[in-house]
Amino acid sequence: MKSEQLSLDDIQEEVDTFMFEGHDTTAAAVNFACYLIGSHPDVQAKVHAEMDAIFSG
Repeated sequence: MKSEQLSLDDIQEEVDTFMFEGHDTTAAAVNFACYLIGSHPDVQAKVHAEMDAIFSG
């Protein structure tokens, strides 16, 4: 196994990959959660009631 050091450019590329991929998967998960909540009116009503309880007081 070779022991190679990463250059600053290599490190920057790795950081960019983690940052951009993390945002993409988070956005997709939030989007899908909103879709599922919107597809189930009973669940949507429960979420709405819980948010009202949290933010009303």
